[in-house]
Formats: sequence, structure tokens, C-alpha cells
Amino acid sequence: MRVLGEADGKLCFVTSSDLIYMPANKAFLYVTEDAPSTLPTDGSTPKPTPEPEGTTFVEDVDDSGTKKVPVSFIVTTSSSSETPTVAIANNEGITGQFEIPETVTHSGVEYKVTEIAEGAFQNNTALTDITIPASISSINDNAFAGCKNLKSITIYRDEPINLSPVTARAFTRSNGDSVFDGVDKETCILYVPEGSVDKYKAAPIWKEFKNIQAIGTTGIFRVEYLDGVLYNVYNLNGLRVKSQATSLDGLPRGIYIINGKKVLKK
Repeated sequence: MRVLGEADGKLCFVTSSDLIYMPANKAFLYVTEDAPSTLPTDGSTPKPTPEPEGTTFVEDVDDSGTKKVPVSFIVTTSSSSETPTVAIANNEGITGQFEIPETVTHSGVEYKVTEIAEGAFQNNTALTDITIPASISSINDNAFAGCKNLKSITIYRDEPINLSPVTARAFTRSNGDSVFDGVDKETCILYVPEGSVDKYKAAPIWKEFKNIQAIGTTGIFRVEYLDGVLYNVYNLNGLRVKSQATSLDGLPRGIYIINGKKVLKK
């Protein structure tokens, strides 16, 4: 039999013959030789394990302004060998501009955000602008249904997510046309990566938006400081290069994307 105890100041497994006596407030956990365990035997700190699939948790996430907001997530895949994934879910309380994060950390485990859950922002009339990262590969039914005050959607995915109910490819959602029910597609601007405008104009559901523009086509502005407002900064490939920044300090000269607009750092 092995016991979990302390040796040389480290937590490790020892045999009964190596058992050392410890103060009464120190407890031993007895395990059999063949009992599975994720605890390391070298005294190192155990690696956190992902939550089981279907688990819901809440983490504070930076919005597109100056504060953090509580956001709900559902674990969609749980693996210790690969990056686990989550769907953003049930966030009707988010207001104004909001940027869905590419990753979120919970209890020491980093999850990749790959999905927008069914009804995630449904009937959120306070949501005005949403940014969807390239990590999102699936948008479920009613995700933005009833968001009648949505003014812009910025999506960094080169290939349009297939929302059509008539195909059986990956990313297909049944009743895909319900995703944006109630969104004013005449006035809501859809910003997509440069080179992908024609793809979105031809894609089912996405093509219903009457104003589809390349990200950054609203003009190039020279910017060094961001007026004290916190923004996430992206390069032209859609990769985040600075989070919650008030300036472009530390970045090389060039063109960046901030809040859907191209800005120039000289």
C-alpha cells in the first residue's frame, strides 16, 4: 500500500516502510497500488483538470470599454490532453459593445471559446455591437434573435459559418435563419475580414445583411493614444496583439484594427 504523505518538505507517495509521522493536523490519504491518480509523484503541483462536459461556469470578462462583466460559459469538450472548449451562453445582461473572448480561464484551466450557445444573447435589446473572434466555429439557434438594437457585427472568421438548414456540413445549424431573427439587416453593418466580403455576400443567412464591409473600411486614422478608453488591438490578420490598451506603446509602426476601424501608428 502507498500513502500520500510528506517527505523532505514535498507532497509525494511513500510506501508503508517509509511512512513518517506527522503532526495530528496533517492527514494521510490512503490509496491502493493500482488506484488511478493524477497527482504527481515528484512533489510538483498537480495540474488542474477541466470541468466535465455540460458544466456551466461564470467568469468576469473584459468588455469593449473600461469594465469587466460576468459571462456564462458551458463546457463543450473536456480533455486533459487537448485544449478544452466552451460555448458562450446566456448573456442577456451584457450592454453596449461586447467582444467575445477567444479563450477564458476557469479554476486554472484555459478553455477555447468555439461556440455561441442557443439563445446566448436572445432578446438583449441593450446590445449594440458584437465582435466574434476567429475561434468561433458554430453559432446556435436564436443566438442573437431579438437583438433589435444591434448596430454592427464584426466577425474575424475568413470562411462564413454555415447557418443554412439545407446542408449537412460541419457548422450547420438547424433552423439557421433564427440566429439573427429580429436584427435589422438593413441597418446593422456586418464587418468581415478583407478578402471575405464576397464570401459573406454569397453565404446563406449572412447574405441577408444589406451592408457587408471589410473590417477597417471606415477609414484609417492616426492614433497613438486611445483617450484613456480601454480597447483590444488587432493586427491586419485578426490576431489580438494588445488587450485592454490605452495606447499603442510597445507596438511597431503599422496599421492596426481597433473597434472595427483601421488605425495607423507612426
